Amino acid sequence: MRYVITLFMFTLYGFGFDYHLEPKKITEGVECFFGLHGKAEEINGGRVINTCFIESKEGYIVIDSGPTYSYAQQAYNVMQKRKPLPIKYVINTSTEELHILGNEFYKEQGATLIGPKAYASLVEEKQSLSLLEKVTDKIFMNTRLIPLDIYQNSDRTIIIDDTHLEIKKFEENDAQNLVVYLPKQETIFVGNYVSNNRVPALAQHHSLAEWMGTLKKIETMPWKHIVSAHGVKRSRKALTHTQTYLTQLKDKVSNELKQHHNREAATKNIELPPYSTIAFYDEFHMKNIQKAYDELKLIEPSLSIDKSEQVIQLAMTQNQKDKVVKEPSKVVKKTPKPEEVVESKKPVKTEPTPKVIAKKVVTNPLPKEKLTTVKKRIPNIKYTNFDRAKQEAIQEHKYLLIKVEANNCKPCDKLNAVLATNEHIKSMINKHVKAVKINTDYDSVPLGLTNMGTPTVFLIKPEEDRVLMKLEGNIDAEELEESLQLFVNDGYKTGMASL
Repeated sequence: MRYVITLFMFTLYGFGFDYHLEPKKITEGVECFFGLHGKAEEINGGRVINTCFIESKEGYIVIDSGPTYSYAQQAYNVMQKRKPLPIKYVINTSTEELHILGNEFYKEQGATLIGPKAYASLVEEKQSLSLLEKVTDKIFMNTRLIPLDIYQNSDRTIIIDDTHLEIKKFEENDAQNLVVYLPKQETIFVGNYVSNNRVPALAQHHSLAEWMGTLKKIETMPWKHIVSAHGVKRSRKALTHTQTYLTQLKDKVSNELKQHHNREAATKNIELPPYSTIAFYDEFHMKNIQKAYDELKLIEPSLSIDKSEQVIQLAMTQNQKDKVVKEPSKVVKKTPKPEEVVESKKPVKTEPTPKVIAKKVVTNPLPKEKLTTVKKRIPNIKYTNFDRAKQEAIQEHKYLLIKVEANNCKPCDKLNAVLATNEHIKSMINKHVKAVKINTDYDSVPLGLTNMGTPTVFLIKPEEDRVLMKLEGNIDAEELEESLQLFVNDGYKTGMASL
């Protein structure tokens, strides 16, 4: 009864800052509020973090409480409108402020707070909160850092009626991060272990080697849905961005380390151009290089660095094992199986097979309707001016998409190629969106919208001029597709996108 009364009081007094939280279903009993892309600032109130809730018969389990007291309050209201249940647990996957500053609100509702062990030192140090410098006092009202009930530094299982939840601590030396796994729902919440469309921050982890090892463990686990702290990618491809960046970072630093013997010389020329247009490159990349250098310098300069994170771990503890690392590739080359050679020749002898299949296709053609569907191409996206697009979007109950680009912008060319060739994205935009193209060399961005660079894509609810989605930098097809899918309700319900 307490939470019903509390809900009424919160509705009565209002929130001050409206986060416009709309949950998106991940799987049965699991929903998430996806954060906007970019940095925490006044315009978004710090809503750049993904938070989720799991529904059980006895109550809700919240994964990360969000950036402010008000954010948690509004998320709670959404849950209560769905079903009036108490909050049983709040699990923080990270010690980063964006994950934990809604904790006090949930504690007032009687929830048990769980988080990484390093959280305790944050409370003891009583330092000023950095997020307060990025948002207004009004947005930050009632927001404080409070102690947890449980500081988790090992694996733990929580069972509430038929909900089985596992808290996992993968890195032995890391006390800042946790992973939450739902075996029955085949869903995993990985927090800051995975970064989508933003440069990962090595400072949030104990070591490069352990982080890469954890990603390998996550990759081999049985799950269908993955939710990270930032970004909307939820398929197995979601791991690719972080794994590729860390691998390239390791290789670059290792190569420089062989040629230079001081930190400054080894790190000053290391760049990763594919990531230079992605959010937080300037903030995190150089710091990542420096931390990776300090870790990898333990390896003998003569060691040949393999692309597997396992080699790093071996090299740190066994400096004289470089011959062992190199041996497997030689053994594989020296022991080919004769039968494999025979098998490789077999396909050459089966050339008639395609001809037989071709004849069958001719004698049993597909129905005309199916042939028409296969050949049909989705019309290209039509762009109009802002005023007309907004008016039509309101009249037709569609979203407004604003694509910001510039001349001589290679990432813009890449995005335009995606928009011209990806049939599913074109279909979603043509059906549910009115599109506007803005070139910053000639035009200003409408609605007072800000962008860090080009390209930037905004998805707007035109009746309220409200930003629902913001992607910027090197935008790939999957990120754009899944971001749009979150707001295209018809497509989401019918499973148009591969999640």
